[in-house]
Amino acid sequence: MSGPGRDGRPRDARRAGARQDSRAPHPPRAPHPPRAPHPRTGRRRAEPSAPRDQARGSQKGVRSRPPGRVAQIAGGVWSTVRDSSAETKLMVVIAVVFIATIAVLSYRMLGDGSQLLQEAQVKRSYDRVIAARRGTIFDRNGNALALSENATSIYLDGSSLIGDPLPTALALHDVFGGSVDDYVKMIKTSQEDGMAACIVDRGAPELAEKLKAKDDKLKQEFKNNLPKGESIPWSIPTALSCINYVDEFRRVYPCENTGAQIVGNVNYVVNGTSSVEMGVSGLELAYDEILRGVNGMQKREQGVMGDPFTNGIVSEQPAVEGQDIIVSLDMELQKEVETQLAAYGEERNCNNAWTTVLDSSNGEILAMASLPLYDRENITSEEAKNGATMAKAITVAYEPGSVIKAATAAAALEEGLLKPTDTVYCPEVVVRDEHTIKDNWARGDETMSFTRVLSMSSNVGIGLIQEMLGKDKLGAYFDRYGFAQPTHVDYPHEPRTGYGEIKDEKGNVIVDYHDTATWNAHRAMNISFGQNIYVTQLQVASFYGTIANDGVLMQPHFLMARPRFDVLPNYSAQTVMGKQAVDKLEDMLRAVVTEGTGSRASIEGYDVVGKTGTGEKVVEGAGGLGVYSQTEFIYSFAGYIDNSNSNIVCVASFDSPTDGRYDPPGPRLFNDIMRFAIARYMIEPTPDEPVPAEVAGLPEMPE
Repeated sequence: MSGPGRDGRPRDARRAGARQDSRAPHPPRAPHPPRAPHPRTGRRRAEPSAPRDQARGSQKGVRSRPPGRVAQIAGGVWSTVRDSSAETKLMVVIAVVFIATIAVLSYRMLGDGSQLLQEAQVKRSYDRVIAARRGTIFDRNGNALALSENATSIYLDGSSLIGDPLPTALALHDVFGGSVDDYVKMIKTSQEDGMAACIVDRGAPELAEKLKAKDDKLKQEFKNNLPKGESIPWSIPTALSCINYVDEFRRVYPCENTGAQIVGNVNYVVNGTSSVEMGVSGLELAYDEILRGVNGMQKREQGVMGDPFTNGIVSEQPAVEGQDIIVSLDMELQKEVETQLAAYGEERNCNNAWTTVLDSSNGEILAMASLPLYDRENITSEEAKNGATMAKAITVAYEPGSVIKAATAAAALEEGLLKPTDTVYCPEVVVRDEHTIKDNWARGDETMSFTRVLSMSSNVGIGLIQEMLGKDKLGAYFDRYGFAQPTHVDYPHEPRTGYGEIKDEKGNVIVDYHDTATWNAHRAMNISFGQNIYVTQLQVASFYGTIANDGVLMQPHFLMARPRFDVLPNYSAQTVMGKQAVDKLEDMLRAVVTEGTGSRASIEGYDVVGKTGTGEKVVEGAGGLGVYSQTEFIYSFAGYIDNSNSNIVCVASFDSPTDGRYDPPGPRLFNDIMRFAIARYMIEPTPDEPVPAEVAGLPEMPE
């Protein structure tokens, strides 16, 4: 307390006075002489401190406060401070703040440093797609049918352009030509919508080099016009600084339009930050996963102005190239087939026709084409609508007509019902289920040999033989021969084939004609001669190939090999017809060419076997319902050269050609194509081989 004491004096003063009376003052100390400079540093040593009482600032008669202590800070850097002057306190505060700041900064650098580094890398880095080269498609002779070449796409980023767009438009005009106004409009549109505009889509790299050379020239002009003494900026802006380049590939087809329907096409599909060549038709689509590679990714660093560092690769995932494939097409034969097919189509005023050339010994498709053919660069919407990009021999199901009679005859021979010389009584007409069936030429009642029934293509005769066979066995044999089953050819869009069905308004199947129990007598007879059954031309070619191949049905295909991995695919082979039945059927089919409806297919010096066919065509009738046309038919011929060193089968079909009824073009086209094949493959006749007594391994047929 500081109140008065008993003697009337303040208590503090009283205590101070008492102490002052009991202690004698220290005598004054003599001052120290000045100290000499340090011998090494040259600096004077500190003068000795003032006397302790003077340093403490004590007053006479007042006891000073015991000296305070400031703890050592930062591991002994600061010594104990004994005085409490304002200057010393300020220095202590500054030191504490300084050390605290250092601590905070150290924490940020050590604790958040990795995050800050990542953020900086994100700002100065960018991803660059490494395009993957698509695999090459080769024909059987090593000719490239489809391959990918280096290309560069050129884009204009209007958002990065500041100022008048005219200089940029003029620079683009100098390199690429075209309208300056169009370039200005393109730039302004890019600026407005914030989207890059494509100037060149997968062009030759030389185009990009020309534009880069123009940019270099503009940069040099900028340097030349700099005021004297002014330094050259690290990044020089030009009218072409808004141009970006993307290294890609473009798909090219060295054989141009030849085989285009089979080889197919690609589209460039944007996938994330890159575009990919993806197959959209033909073999390009069928083998897209094999041909298409996997794009890589490269992370690179760039400068403030967006210029990439010379060696600024941060990370890289390399691209994986697509695989090459070798297919069975022979492009010389393919070109001949297309040329001949187009010529016949023009001659007969027919814009819908298709043909197949197949090596039946192994199932390899040597050539295939259909009308209309098309130009890759100039396809019209009408051509696309008419299936110009598709191989109709695979994708179109149609009623084949009488070419199917050989399958009915083969079933009867397999069952031992008739020999080629056995006869069948064939009335002029027969009636089944109130439907009249007759032949396509005027005749009266006639007894025909089995061979004549086939060679003259008698509907009545083959229908009566079917009734001897029975509808269940006919259906089973047709299944065995591959008519109601997919071929599993390696080409997209193979349709369902067979016997059709009836659906209600909701799409529910009411009647499924694949079940032979649904066949009445009229339908069964029609199916036996190629009506009310839907097949593809490839199925027909495979069946005739089975006859040429001594009863072995080979799976038709295009792919022969994947050379990079030395992969040879396996294809099915099934014995579906006995050798004795084959030999008898060949004799009967030979008579079709020598004595019957296929005489125009004959080739001097060679044994040609084959069969003509006239299929009914369904057209739109009243109320949108399908009805059979009375004037339009599909005319076909299927055959091969027997007793030769080749098993090449050729099938040709024409939809409603001029004069088709009296002079069908199929046999003539077969003749021209096979003559070319004889010369190209040096096909020569060979002596007949002995016929084995039995052929084992055939599946059992239903009773």
